[in-house]
Amino acid sequence: MVDAVNAVNDAVRPILNRQKDYAVDWRNLTASEVLEHAGKGEDVPVEILKWAKDYSKLGDVPDDVTYDAAGGLASEDGVSKSLAEGSEISEDEAIDNAENTDDENDGENQVDLYEQGKQLFAQSNSDISTADDMAESSESHATKGEEVAAEAVKKADDVDNQTRQIRQEYDDLVKKVKSNPKEVEPADLIRLGVLSDKLISIGSAAQNVLAQMDLQLQQIDAVFSQYEPIPPVVNQTGTQTVDVGSRLVADEPDNQQKIVTRAAENAGSDAAKAALQEVRMSGWRFIFDRNFRMGLQDIKAGGSALDTSVSSQERLDDSKSRNSVSKTDVAESIGRVEEATFVEGTNIEINNDQTGDKQARGEGNTDKKSQDGSQTKSTTNHTDLNGVKDSTILTDALEIQRRKEIRGEGKQTS
Repeated sequence: MVDAVNAVNDAVRPILNRQKDYAVDWRNLTASEVLEHAGKGEDVPVEILKWAKDYSKLGDVPDDVTYDAAGGLASEDGVSKSLAEGSEISEDEAIDNAENTDDENDGENQVDLYEQGKQLFAQSNSDISTADDMAESSESHATKGEEVAAEAVKKADDVDNQTRQIRQEYDDLVKKVKSNPKEVEPADLIRLGVLSDKLISIGSAAQNVLAQMDLQLQQIDAVFSQYEPIPPVVNQTGTQTVDVGSRLVADEPDNQQKIVTRAAENAGSDAAKAALQEVRMSGWRFIFDRNFRMGLQDIKAGGSALDTSVSSQERLDDSKSRNSVSKTDVAESIGRVEEATFVEGTNIEINNDQTGDKQARGEGNTDKKSQDGSQTKSTTNHTDLNGVKDSTILTDALEIQRRKEIRGEGKQTS
């Protein structure tokens, strides 16, 4: 009986094995899985077994690739091309992979373009660094200018506080002289002279300080003018780098142009990611295609350069605007001091070759060149009474002569 059962089993087993073979989805097995089944004596389809053996002999290839996924191909180029059709990744992953993979590959295609891409990649990064430094410097200078302006406002406030009582007494005396000249005593005119001397002393000292502050803001403007050519250079380099990158990642001219156009249109808002939306990206291309990796790096660097060109120019323009406000604050402070003391501001004109690192020094109230070549000019309007410009009573010929006699500076002639 037992022998009869064994005989039946021996007859049925091959049939069951064949049914099992038919149940296996060979096309969706990896090479290692196919070889494992073959090692167990299972009947593997000839073409799939051959693929598994050939694929296992390849060097640096993914080990989770199925027969269908590889398209039945067992060469690096063939597998790469087939897998690229159905394994896409995001723009962020593409950029990260392009940065993190090495570029050791024996591919000889587009060698010159590849080398050009490497050079432009380095140049773009250098230009980006330069433009960023420029923008940071301009912001730092603008902040310094705002600090100077704040000091100027404080100086004008100090002058207001120092001269408030002096001006009140001075204005009262002037009013008396103008309204009742016959009642004016010699002591009144002497007191006017004393008060005017005080105002001039306070005003001259303040205006000299404010002139230096105004000069510092001129020097900051001079620094800004040296920065202006940089952003266009960054933009030009960025455009060239994106162009080369597009030719490395896309074979069709239409796709290349789309990449360049997207990068240019989106400068200032992640140009690299926008450009990569025109590329069909696959993780496998990073393994087998060094040109693709270099191209993505170029697009990222070029796109970043385009972004930096926009942002650095915006930061420079903002810094210039801030410095313009600071200059206005200083000018208003100079006007306040003039109004309080009758002493006009002293102009110090910066030379064309001066930079913000040089300090011009205004010496005296007459036209002269300072030690570093700055042209200084006094705008103080001196009248007869110690430089104070005021009412007609202070410039009347008889009153001038009378004040001179009181001071012992001359006698009235008959």
